[in-house]
Amino acid sequence: MKIKHFKGWINTLPEECDEYEMVFRVVIGKSKEGMIAKDNNIDACGIDADNNEAYLCNETTHSIIEKNTTSC
Repeated sequence: MKIKHFKGWINTLPEECDEYEMVFRVVIGKSKEGMIAKDNNIDACGIDADNNEAYLCNETTHSIIEKNTTSC
């Protein structure tokens, strides 16, 4: 997904969604009641300019990145 597509989708959301939590969802199965999913928290985001990527990550990954990245 390109950032421009993500921005476009975000801009379609109504204001009542502003306080919703963002999670990364992985469907791990299906039951008679519906899908079974594992939601993972998204605690931070950033830009990896070397790889032309934006990333979303959890708190542990964010901490590791912060400790191993030099600032300008």
